Amino acid sequence: MPFQPPPTVDENAIASLLNYTKAAGRAQAGYEDPASQRLQWFTTGSGRALAGVTESLATFPVDQIQNYTVRAKPLAPASAQGENCFFVDGVGINPRTPDTASAQALAQVMTSLQVLGQGCRARTADENPQYLIPARQSVLDDLANQYPLYSTIRTIVMGSPRHAFTVDASVRDWLTAQGAVIRDQLLENTVPENDTIVVNDHPIHPSLAHLPVNLARKR
Repeated sequence: MPFQPPPTVDENAIASLLNYTKAAGRAQAGYEDPASQRLQWFTTGSGRALAGVTESLATFPVDQIQNYTVRAKPLAPASAQGENCFFVDGVGINPRTPDTASAQALAQVMTSLQVLGQGCRARTADENPQYLIPARQSVLDDLANQYPLYSTIRTIVMGSPRHAFTVDASVRDWLTAQGAVIRDQLLENTVPENDTIVVNDHPIHPSLAHLPVNLARKR
């Protein structure tokens, strides 16, 4: 499925994203996270919600994971009717291989409950599971029976229509081009922040400036 950048970005999509941008504030919405700084801020008490992929949960403190829950966030108007987007990693078989039977057998082993399930589970009691979303029902059921958050994830997945589709390599160029356009439009329509917030004589990081607790501290 080739992607061609449209001449303009959908106005409804921009309006919806702009609400998130204004809620976060210009500095936080435009903050370029060098690694997992947002996760660290959130798990140490900054912010009331975190948008991200489910596997981010694997990095949460094990003794705190029971304090969190997850829900799907819509990416398009159709999502409000129960359709959510999920990434799908597949195991491919080269049709030109001389031994397709062995290749198929290997694919079955790789995606089996024993192999895929073991790969997703926590290795020790001091770790979280991977919180990847397996497409194989038996693996997802096994994880949901062991981990409460996986049970919530299963409810979300099973309550959504599931239609896999592929895109070609042009999607990378499309994402690069459109990502810049969308980001510029969002930040251009957000009021710049020039105020400084100081707590105990130390300036607050700009990306945290719009947290409710910090808004009251503006000078």
